[in-house]
Amino acid sequence: MDVILRKNQNSPNKTSGTNPPNEVYDLSLAGYLTEENNKLKEFKRDGRQFVWVFEDTPKLREDVLRFYNKEGRVEPSSYSEALRRFKAMLKHSED
Repeated sequence: MDVILRKNQNSPNKTSGTNPPNEVYDLSLAGYLTEENNKLKEFKRDGRQFVWVFEDTPKLREDVLRFYNKEGRVEPSSYSEALRRFKAMLKHSED
C-alpha cells in the first residue's frame, strides 16, 4: 500500500494542522475509488507519473484495502466509464 498510496508530505499547498491528501498512482485503483464515491481533489503529474489526489478520509483507506484484498464490488459499466474518463485525462495532460 505504501508504494501506491502515499502521503504528500512536501506539498507547497499543505495547510498547517490538516492532513495532507492521499496520492494514487494506479489507474485501476483511482477508478475504483471514484466509483466508491471518494472525492477526487486534484489530478497532476509527478515527474513522468500521473497522480490522482483524493480527499484523505478513513473511508478512502478502507476502500484501498478492499481493492487490494479483492473485496471491492462496483458496477462494471460505471467502473469501465471511470477508466475511460481517466485515460482521457492522461491523454489530454500529455498535450
